[in-house]
Amino acid sequence: RINWGRRLWVIVAAALVLAVGAPAVGRAAPAGAKVSQAEKRRARKLFFKGLQAFARQQYPDALALFNASWKIKPKAIGLYHIPMCYKALFQYRQSIDAFQRYIVRRGVKLPLWKRRQIERSVARMTKRLGRLKLDIHPLGALVRVDGRVVGRAPLKKLLLVDPGRRMVE
Repeated sequence: RINWGRRLWVIVAAALVLAVGAPAVGRAAPAGAKVSQAEKRRARKLFFKGLQAFARQQYPDALALFNASWKIKPKAIGLYHIPMCYKALFQYRQSIDAFQRYIVRRGVKLPLWKRRQIERSVARMTKRLGRLKLDIHPLGALVRVDGRVVGRAPLKKLLLVDPGRRMVE
């Protein structure tokens, strides 16, 4: 069942934040790099299209749009929506990593209630992750999970992986 009132509220709230302006945070672009007004408008348009796709539960499209907007104009508001898309796609590992980047980026500007909300969400997702303990020979072998390098043998910690089948190399 879709709660349209809440979805509309989320879209309106995001629009207000963008219209009023989110608090300034560090930029991902190199120091001194300027973003033209046309690029800012393009980033804002991509962000709003991402919100619409998210509201329609088209999470892969929303993720692509949020990432494209972020690359043009890194804003903390966009960085919050990226892990929400990963979470909706059941890609908990990526969602947790993205939420942690968001917390670091916002720093002390992140309201305590929002930080706690994110921490509870991360704790719930962490419980759903699979845990792999690998005994690998020969020592020094490169270890990949789903094509992503996770380290060299011996691995000193448990690997947390998303639910489902995984390819370990």
